[in-house]
Amino acid sequence: KTESKSLKTAEFSQDLALYAGLFGFGLMYNRIVGELNQKYGQHGYTSILVAFGVSVTLAILSLRVGAENTLRLATGFAFSGLPMIFGDTSRYLRYKQEVSEILAKAHKARKGFDNARQSAAGEGQGSEAYSHGD
Repeated sequence: KTESKSLKTAEFSQDLALYAGLFGFGLMYNRIVGELNQKYGQHGYTSILVAFGVSVTLAILSLRVGAENTLRLATGFAFSGLPMIFGDTSRYLRYKQEVSEILAKAHKARKGFDNARQSAAGEGQGSEAYSHGD
């Protein structure tokens, strides 16, 4: 019974060390992702960053649950995560396309406004020249 209790204590200590390591990774990774978001704003890589974080978690937990169980878990995460990654990427590409179209329209409108303003300024100068000539 003493062996069983000391074995459970050792396993608990190992689990605690892994969880502490994962918590530390989470803090560090959160800081990195926050800096990326601050630097690049809407970058379209959030789902990939999440998938990387999940992969690190699985790799660390594999030390306790074994390779076979980790493979099963990773497969499950892949099946649930890939649609999200593809969806997130698709939404980001659509967003970029919409922004590009809006900017192109704004540029075209600005160019038309500038041309109209230059034409009006040119007409105004011409009529002033005639009025001074009278």
